[in-house]
Amino acid sequence: SQLAKTLSTAQIKILHARACDWFLARGMADDAFDHALQAGDVERAIHIVEVYRYAEFDADQVHIVERWLDRFGIENTHALLAHNNTRAPLTLQAARATVDELWQLVASAGVGFSEAPLGKGLTVQASQIPSLPGFDEGAFIVQDAAQAWLLESVGISEDALVWDCCAAPGGKAVILSHQVRHVFASDVRPDRLRVLRDTVTRAASDVSLFLADARTPPLQRSRMDVVLI
Repeated sequence: SQLAKTLSTAQIKILHARACDWFLARGMADDAFDHALQAGDVERAIHIVEVYRYAEFDADQVHIVERWLDRFGIENTHALLAHNNTRAPLTLQAARATVDELWQLVASAGVGFSEAPLGKGLTVQASQIPSLPGFDEGAFIVQDAAQAWLLESVGISEDALVWDCCAAPGGKAVILSHQVRHVFASDVRPDRLRVLRDTVTRAASDVSLFLADARTPPLQRSRMDVVLI
């Protein structure tokens, strides 16, 4: 972000803490909650959830915190939020490149890297992924080891027709495009479809893209060997 280019991490957290105060003073608990997390103040985030428990919160975040509070208590929820607020490591998976070629490309960039958990990909110490060699050529995508392991564990046949019906940002579709007969990939929102198209154009082998709501599928599911939701 632009802030990260001009301010230290500590200064950014102070700004988020002040923003939390501002939103809370105006009864905007949802925004205050977000800024408390960005400030690294998980205790305050929990306090906001407890005090404004029935306010209009973002269902993607606060309802999860409420469930954690009910099931695990304050101390364990504090630990979960602290972990959830840490930046996840960036893991690369080979796409147009082979695994050996990916190792060589990352090594040539002079950034720190190691084998990802489960042996699925490379975890890299880099923030500017598009600047890594091979990015423009689609040599790799960013995808965590768990997703890579899941795709491998499903055991999809190389002759399969696969529909990924919630495909953005496109990691699964890209990987499968190099492994199966054909991939159909869709998403319900135009903005997400644009992201999907960028990823597929850069790194996939052969993928058919379209805008669709999986609840009213335009494809006959019986004609697909695998449907990913």
